[in-house]
Amino acid sequence: METEKKKVGLAIVTYGTNYGTYLQAFATQYAVRKAGYETEVINIDSVKTEVSNARKKYFLKQIFNLPEIKSYKNVLIGIVCEKTNKKYREYISKRKSKFAEFREKNFDFSEIKNSWNGLAELCRSYNYVLVGSDQLWRPANIAGNFYTLNFVPDDITKIAYATSFGLGQIRENQKQITGDFLSRIEHLSVREESGAKIVNELVNRNIPVVCDPTLLLTKEAWSDFLSDEPIVKEKYILSYLLGDNKQHREFVKRLSEHTGCKVVAVKHIAGYIAMDKELGDIVPTDVGPFEFLNLIKNAEYVCTDSFHGCVFTTIFNRNLFAFRRFSKDSKMSTNSRITTLLSMLGMEDRLVYGNEDMSEYVAKHTDYSVVEERLEAKRKESLSYLSDAFANKNTDLN
Repeated sequence: METEKKKVGLAIVTYGTNYGTYLQAFATQYAVRKAGYETEVINIDSVKTEVSNARKKYFLKQIFNLPEIKSYKNVLIGIVCEKTNKKYREYISKRKSKFAEFREKNFDFSEIKNSWNGLAELCRSYNYVLVGSDQLWRPANIAGNFYTLNFVPDDITKIAYATSFGLGQIRENQKQITGDFLSRIEHLSVREESGAKIVNELVNRNIPVVCDPTLLLTKEAWSDFLSDEPIVKEKYILSYLLGDNKQHREFVKRLSEHTGCKVVAVKHIAGYIAMDKELGDIVPTDVGPFEFLNLIKNAEYVCTDSFHGCVFTTIFNRNLFAFRRFSKDSKMSTNSRITTLLSMLGMEDRLVYGNEDMSEYVAKHTDYSVVEERLEAKRKESLSYLSDAFANKNTDLN
């Protein structure tokens, strides 16, 4: 007689049009299913109004917090441009369509319950509720109170896998509520060393830093989901830039001139960026999450300031040029995600400012045999954490 599989409710992000967000959600679901469990994505639409209102209230309170407001500038401009700029609207519309198609095909959702109490009752159909990965504990999300798992009953085992605070420290006015929700989660892990430090300071727990869920899948596993046919047939540089740093774009152009490779640009990821108007010899439009991976896998070089851009470039063993998206003194900086990743893999030399001598840097190549060894060790360590969490073993470090 076949034993009934245990069920895991997933508090993951499956909305928006962010490649890294969707692919880490897909990878989380994949890893949990691979471990032998059934999964269901807990539908945030059950409390969409409440979460949205709480986030809006948070942002209204930040109206004089210039660094935070500035960090959302391009997103706000993008919202306006979708209404006023026909070409941009069509570009974004095609992307949204590809993401909707991916969402429909790849995720199984819970029914909508229409209240926090309904969600709590839903959780009783799960053996575990898992939150992760991505920047789900940024200030606005803490205010939204969904990814904190506060709606999950005390007697349901709660797991955080590679969840990120996004920032290097918790704001003073959120320390108490952050400490409270962290204390309720039996099995905690984070994606960055800075996150482990935050947890230690707030709840006095020494927890593991595990790899992003996208790194739990091997190159071969990801390739199984992709077309064998490259989207772009000629040699090219993939430009995938979220920030609005002009120097980074000039680097891409200089790299193109030096190598003779065309520039393939995936643009306007974090809102509208005017300087991207002229960037790219080839600008593909129908790019969903798996098409995005196809573009990385077949690129000669990848230039990116994106954490997941770096992750997948590494997975597919391509030549990486990683930029710091934020300035060193930015209070909203998420640079630590990239520096933690590259340090873990011994790839610190792939981090550039954009003004480097092209001849010197093009001549540098990453020894991916060494990277693969490090990555496999971290992958095993991270999968072990998941296994122990599902077995309800103590997962905090001694």
